[in-house]
Amino acid sequence: MKENELSSGVPTQVRGIDANGNSIVTTPKEIAKSGGCGTFSMAGALNGKWYRVAISRKCYMASSVLLNVGSRYTNNAPCSQLFYIALDGYSKLQNVVQLGVSSKCISKVRLLYKSSTTENGMLDIYICSNGKNDIDFAYSNNIGFTFQTPVEVSEEPDAEYYVKEFTF
Repeated sequence: MKENELSSGVPTQVRGIDANGNSIVTTPKEIAKSGGCGTFSMAGALNGKWYRVAISRKCYMASSVLLNVGSRYTNNAPCSQLFYIALDGYSKLQNVVQLGVSSKCISKVRLLYKSSTTENGMLDIYICSNGKNDIDFAYSNNIGFTFQTPVEVSEEPDAEYYVKEFTF
């Protein structure tokens, strides 16, 4: 099938050429992941709790991402927030900027880091919604963060890490 003959359906496979010139077949999902994009969900996020959502690469390298967060209507009206997040262990210029907001389900973000060539940084979020809510995340332009299934963490940050916290 030629490009101009594509149907309006959703492709399940994509054919391309890798960096070595070899023909390859992959999926649209794999292409998105390799470009630093992805989605994940968090069921039953509890108000007033911290959750670890990502690990950065080693702290001597910059990690940055655009993170879009949206809740579903459960115990609160739906919200959406868009963040730019940047982390490294040496500049002390870690940053989280809220680029847009309809209403909030995350009121704090903290970055944990070390001046280290062997340790990774961490990205934690603080939930501010009534009761339990389901939250969806989408990230893009990702350099160096590995997103994970959110894990509840203590209000006290991990020992031996510097912490920079941002309130929204």
